Amino acid sequence: MPSRADFDPVDIPRLLASTALVDVLRDPLDFRFRLLGTAIDNITSRNMRGVRFSEIPFLLPGNKGWADYEYVATTGHPLKTDRAYGDAQE
Repeated sequence: MPSRADFDPVDIPRLLASTALVDVLRDPLDFRFRLLGTAIDNITSRNMRGVRFSEIPFLLPGNKGWADYEYVATTGHPLKTDRAYGDAQE
């Protein structure tokens, strides 16, 4: 997977509003929102930058959202999902 150093968000201006960059934290495994586009801020009704997944009830370990990120972090393989933000609490 590309690291943050591999690209500059300025190079994808049309995608920025719906882009999320997530840091992988280890020991213990967790994830932290590094950058969230304005479209995501509007959906979540708050700025989630800097917030760890473990601080968000619908993104805790055992949840489908956590499992998706864990899969990518542990395998290095990309994952395509059609999960809408409205499904985040499932």
